Amino acid sequence: MKTKYLEQVYNEISYQIKACVGFPDAYILLTNDQERFIIDLFENERQAVKETLLETVEEMKGLIDEL
Repeated sequence: MKTKYLEQVYNEISYQIKACVGFPDAYILLTNDQERFIIDLFENERQAVKETLLETVEEMKGLIDEL
C-alpha cells in the first residue's frame, strides 16, 4: 500500500471529524495503533470494493453470453 496516498487522504479529512474521534490533525502524528487502524480500515474497504467489482464483471459476462 502507498503510505503517501493514505497520508494524503487522511490529511484531507476535516480537523473537526478527527478531533471528535480523538485522532491528531496530521497523519504523521498518529500513534502506531491509530496508524494500524487507518491502514486496516482502508484495506478492508478496498477489499470490499474489489469484491463488488468482481461480482459486477461476472454479471456483465453473463449478460454478454445471453446476447
